[in-house]
Amino acid sequence: DWQTYLSLREDPGLVRVVDGPTLELFEVAGWRGEVVADDGSVLRLDSPVAPVASIDPSGPATWSRPGASGWLRGLAPASVGADGRLRLPAGGGLVWYWPAVLVLVGDAIWLAAVGTAAWRTLRDSPSRPMYVL
Repeated sequence: DWQTYLSLREDPGLVRVVDGPTLELFEVAGWRGEVVADDGSVLRLDSPVAPVASIDPSGPATWSRPGASGWLRGLAPASVGADGRLRLPAGGGLVWYWPAVLVLVGDAIWLAAVGTAAWRTLRDSPSRPMYVL
């Protein structure tokens, strides 16, 4: 399997930083950061939950993650760059993936249904003490 990776040694975009008998480690030449504004500044990224990220306000920027429709910066839609990475519009606010809201709503409905069924089962249980005069 390791022979399929031999071409990495010839890739002009990679720099070999570790070269040992059992391990080779490469870094991407010119890597600036995960989110880089068009003016070249590196932006701080904080992503506590996968479909939501806080990124410093800036002009248009590129987030080095696979692009997909549905991402928003605030309420402005992001796009997919020619290289497949996520292109963020100028602005600030949270960067979030709106289809994830549908999943959360579905989860909430499922939890409410399970809770309601459990409550009805416990309420109608014959093991509940009944006081009859």
